[in-house]
Amino acid sequence: MSEILSRNLLMNDESTFDTKPILVCINGWAAKKSIWSGCTDCLSNYFDVRYIDLNGDRYAIDTVFPKLFSFEMVNEGNNKNAFWDFIADDENINLYIDQLLVRLKDDIPKGSHLMGWSLGGMLATRLTALSSLELSSLELPAQDSSHSSPIYSAHIASLLTLCSNLSFVASSRWPQAMDKDIFSQFLRGFVSRPEKTLKRFLSLQAQGEIDIKNAVSNLAKHNAYMSDDGQISKNEIEHLRAYALLRVLEVLDNHSMFESIDIPSHSVFCENDALVPQSAAFALQKWTGKARKNGNLSVDIINASGHVPQLFHTNNFLEKIINFYKAISDLGKTLQTNKSEP
Repeated sequence: MSEILSRNLLMNDESTFDTKPILVCINGWAAKKSIWSGCTDCLSNYFDVRYIDLNGDRYAIDTVFPKLFSFEMVNEGNNKNAFWDFIADDENINLYIDQLLVRLKDDIPKGSHLMGWSLGGMLATRLTALSSLELSSLELPAQDSSHSSPIYSAHIASLLTLCSNLSFVASSRWPQAMDKDIFSQFLRGFVSRPEKTLKRFLSLQAQGEIDIKNAVSNLAKHNAYMSDDGQISKNEIEHLRAYALLRVLEVLDNHSMFESIDIPSHSVFCENDALVPQSAAFALQKWTGKARKNGNLSVDIINASGHVPQLFHTNNFLEKIINFYKAISDLGKTLQTNKSEP
């Protein structure tokens, strides 16, 4: 991100926000929080930027279910298969998703703006939908002006998702996603040969970039399961953690809940994304236009970009998301003005 563009977008527009709001960034599968590093300087001009690392200890399956998992138990021959079998059960993964959402809600300050990439965007979407449902179920006094808009009263102020689908795996009701058989092959490959599968994943993330070899090399530096010298971890507890989050990607489906979101939301897709197809953007725009009556969703596409625009197309990415945040800030000021009118 160039310093000049950063200043043009933010620093000279002090009217955008009266105070710095909190922006919480949630990364995707197998990525470190450093995946956002190219955006930090620019966003920090106007936001109190915070990061949630889905691949860190706090959200790991062995931390969420400490009585079931330990490094010693996982490495005992008699127990090893039982742990993989536990993660292979959809019911257990749904329990894991529930606990991830509980931890996310605890870790995200009330009134924050959420920005989630890939798996991070899917979990952010589910959390936002649940928060909206909780808010709508409250019986609020008619004259209580503090609850006049979800922008001011909801646990989450806005939602921005990046390269994130309603469902990562295709289904009959949402076919604009990765083919189920292809993802199943990927899962089996990770169980049998995690090192090779992680390298394949880096290639998929880099697909669509002009210099794929250089993109893969860059992505490896931000991979949660690779060392600084490019070596992939052989720690089986880390493999279990990664596999559990892959299963979350497979099971999580926001199709039925998405229309309940009643706060400003913006979904950014990428033209050359090999993991989340561009067709999902068109389908989402068409479907939500009918399903969501409040019209608070916008959809955008970054041209000529693969799955990681915040790293390889930082300028275009920042321009689009900052325009969204400026737009909802103007909406907030309009609402505040309307409230104060007699």
